[in-house]
Amino acid sequence: MAMVDAEYTPQFSSEEGTLHITSPLQAMRIRWGNPPVAQERKWDGWHDFSPEIRLLKPRHPSATQDANDKAAAFDAFRATVPASIVEVVEPFPSHQWNLMVFLNFCKEARDLALSNRVLAYALANNSEVRHVSDRTEWCYAMRHVRRKQREICEALGFPGSEASVRLFRKIPVESAFPPTLRVLKMAMKRDPEILKMLGHFKEIRPAIIYLVSGEAVFKLVTPKLLAQANEGGDDANGSHMADMLLNIVYHADKMIRPPPLPRFSSVRGIREFHDRLMMQLEVERGRREQLRQQAADERARVRQRHAAAARKEHKPRTFPPPPLPGTEHILPITSAADLRREGRAQHNCVGSYAESVLNGKIYVYRVLKPERATLSIRPGFGGAWFISELKCTCNRDTSKGTRGTVLEWLDRYRLSL
Repeated sequence: MAMVDAEYTPQFSSEEGTLHITSPLQAMRIRWGNPPVAQERKWDGWHDFSPEIRLLKPRHPSATQDANDKAAAFDAFRATVPASIVEVVEPFPSHQWNLMVFLNFCKEARDLALSNRVLAYALANNSEVRHVSDRTEWCYAMRHVRRKQREICEALGFPGSEASVRLFRKIPVESAFPPTLRVLKMAMKRDPEILKMLGHFKEIRPAIIYLVSGEAVFKLVTPKLLAQANEGGDDANGSHMADMLLNIVYHADKMIRPPPLPRFSSVRGIREFHDRLMMQLEVERGRREQLRQQAADERARVRQRHAAAARKEHKPRTFPPPPLPGTEHILPITSAADLRREGRAQHNCVGSYAESVLNGKIYVYRVLKPERATLSIRPGFGGAWFISELKCTCNRDTSKGTRGTVLEWLDRYRLSL
């Protein structure tokens, strides 16, 4: 196990102010200077790129270089960046590099950041927000930075209004991600009333953005639920609520007699309805199986479809290798059959996650200690993996000790501070 950990774990070092990050699949070198340089190594040499990982983080007085090479390497890099830039950029959780360079080269960018920090961040990362090729990213940012803020909003794809400018000021710096801003932009394009509705909130967290992002989900939420999600302070809850609502819509659409879908006003209401729907879905599946047993012609068609699929696909689809190595008590689930067994043993619906594992959206692990639980992780920014779901038997919440053990295991393989 120690050999596997060493193979997966990134290495961090600093040499004359240059931050080096190396792993078996990637190598980066990042240096602040005139000009700032960020490069990654590819098969034909070093190439300029824009790192997405978090490069700046507040110092911890108790940390020393000898005690933590990773922290020491990032601290050494941070010491080379002007304090005025560190102060503006440091709170952003990812995609800091573009804003750092933008502020370094352009006085107008610094003025914009003083007035509307998240808008300056969005303009610096405009290719991510606009979802286009990054070849024209810097030209686009320089061309629009001298314009009025409502015109910058319009250039990024948002409504060109003072309401949009105020909306950017309401997004906490610590919660700003380019993909989240892109989702918000698409939601407002779909329904202009969303901008008016969000104007009533003093602060716009990612939790509420997830709930307005999709038309199917937005139809199921009430203002009370949006307020609850926005005031909760837990960004992951908004994503989890949106996932549960999408799951409800998806499975209800597949049912012969779906229940009417209500508008939800609490997280508890979503969970209770989701669990009832899953139970009803299992009952309906059982009834369908009985009908199949009684209908010979249907059984014949099913066998024909299976035979045709077997001829078309010579090899069975197998799960990809686990993104992170397991431990003695955190074991990767590497096959669909094993995933179904985990679902039956834990009385949850994890057995239906095989397609998501095959597509690389999640990976599932079996947790044995401190308590028996099922863990799914999802990819995030900078190559890191985060907890998607961590539940005991029958979807009961785990203890803080179990969650702490899993978070400590995940943190071992994060690229960024």
